[in-house]
Amino acid sequence: EQQGMSIGQVSSAVGYESEAAFSRSFKRMLGVSPGAWRRQVRDEFASA
Repeated sequence: EQQGMSIGQVSSAVGYESEAAFSRSFKRMLGVSPGAWRRQVRDEFASA
C-alpha cells in the first residue's frame, strides 16, 4: 500500500518544475535517488 505524495507531487510542492530536475538535485545532495531514499526509510521503519 502506497501512502503520501508521489515524487512528482513532492517536486512540485517544493518548487521544481519537473520531477527529473528534483530527482537530480535530490541525488546530488543526498547521494541517493528519491525513490531509493523512500524505500530505505520505509524498510527502516518496518524493521523497527
